[in-house]
Amino acid sequence: IMRTMQPPKIAVAGLAEATEPWRMERKLAAALTRLGCEVVPTNAAELTLAMRKTADLADLNGSRLCVWHAETIDKRKAALKARSEELEELASSADLFLHSLKKSGVFLGGAEPTFHPLGLERDIDVLHYGTLTPRRKKVLKQLANAGVEITHVEEYDHEKLNVWLNRAKVVLNIHAYSATPIVETRLAECLSAGAYVLSEPLPEWSDFCGYVENGTELATMCKSALDLPNWRTRCARSGRDWVWNHQRLDQNVERALERCGL
Repeated sequence: IMRTMQPPKIAVAGLAEATEPWRMERKLAAALTRLGCEVVPTNAAELTLAMRKTADLADLNGSRLCVWHAETIDKRKAALKARSEELEELASSADLFLHSLKKSGVFLGGAEPTFHPLGLERDIDVLHYGTLTPRRKKVLKQLANAGVEITHVEEYDHEKLNVWLNRAKVVLNIHAYSATPIVETRLAECLSAGAYVLSEPLPEWSDFCGYVENGTELATMCKSALDLPNWRTRCARSGRDWVWNHQRLDQNVERALERCGL
């Protein structure tokens, strides 16, 4: 991130390719627009050029650069022929890159109206959603072997996903890869829908989610949560109240802009 523009002009990486209305790039762009920013899309080639010449970020269509997902940086590794630490240095040089913002206590995501309680019967014991990476398959197999019945869906349409979350007694957050990713948006989705969440390590959210270190703990916690419906409901309600009071999407985007002096 380089210079302040009036009004702020923000280039959102991946916006042009995000054609579906539920894509988070589009939701981020909508939040930026509501906050008075001019939003322009940028593509992978422009992003690569900007990351090669960090000092020229302000020349990217005269805008500041916003990278939505950390994976956007990872996908440029081949083009940049750079080591991970070099990419981290580049990311840290731009205030609005996700990792930099997270280190300062801000993430570009949060609760939004799409996810909300529907008053449905919670007829699914344990739900997991998302892409089945090898690591997730391994953890889910451990749970199945421990006698935990799991429903898995690969659903990305947010309105349909909200229905799944409203039917689940317990929702699992299992990291796709070994490194801890930026998963607050996933947790905000689940909590906004009134679901009880069991998550791998994410300490700052542990007051509102079950917090486990390994598959064995996860299986035990799943069974305990299913056996204690009143406790589970109270935890879910507290989590929903917290995200809606403190972690709404527009709130977090506004905090990000303030961090950048906009």
